[in-house]
Amino acid sequence: MKNATDNLHVSSSEDFVYDTEGFLNWCVNIQGKSLNTGKSYLSLIRSAVTSQFDLEMDNPFQNLQNAFKNLRRGNEKSFDRLEFEFEALKGYKEGIEKYGDILITEEGEIKDAPTETWISALRMYLRFIRSKIDRLRQLNGFPLTISDDKEMFLDLPLSKEFRQYLQRLGKGYTTSSIDSIFCRLRRLYNLFLRRRLKVDVMPDLEKYIDEGHSLKPFLQLVESEINYENGSWLAPELTSEDFTRGKAAFSLYREFIEDYSLNPEKYHSERYTTDKK
Repeated sequence: MKNATDNLHVSSSEDFVYDTEGFLNWCVNIQGKSLNTGKSYLSLIRSAVTSQFDLEMDNPFQNLQNAFKNLRRGNEKSFDRLEFEFEALKGYKEGIEKYGDILITEEGEIKDAPTETWISALRMYLRFIRSKIDRLRQLNGFPLTISDDKEMFLDLPLSKEFRQYLQRLGKGYTTSSIDSIFCRLRRLYNLFLRRRLKVDVMPDLEKYIDEGHSLKPFLQLVESEINYENGSWLAPELTSEDFTRGKAAFSLYREFIEDYSLNPEKYHSERYTTDKK
């Protein structure tokens, strides 16, 4: 990490973060964040990394880009390199988390660093990279890397619209109870469904809806698979209660997807396209 006497600095305006377009698309269209939030994440990432590390010595984003570029179809060693660079980037995040408590401005002024917001942005970026790697692993016939690390848990698509759906239902749903539903669904999806599905097609649900496919039979089949007796061996981290509550949350999500498929105009959420740069 940089120390107070190290003045070497990579300009924060330099777009060195790997795949910013993909990240913004994922933040807005998959994770339900606003475009401004996605751009804020990128700004925070640039600030965090350039203020704490000398990227001319080692640039984890360039290393990550090279690892993606050097992937070879069906070549597990090239994926091993990609996993190594992903873990290296996590190491940068952990270094900032432990030691990144000060920020040296371009004028040489020392300030308290916004460490918590830096870490939040880096976690989101790491989730994006994890999802990108997992998609490529599936396309190449390799198993997903499933972890019980909550920081890497992914949300199901259309999460912002799902929250709108629950709020419209009434039935006593409060912000707290909706957050609990999301938590249960997130645990079920990441620890069970992503292992149960041979190919995790859940991130593509919106695309299938746009193409006119009926998802009701598929989602009903998925829901029927959610039970502790048959699933505990696959997701030992989940208790019987986790399965029961997770299934109830998934049932609500299935009902929402059915409603969204029929009435997408009811849901007004921002979408990211390349003309929104």
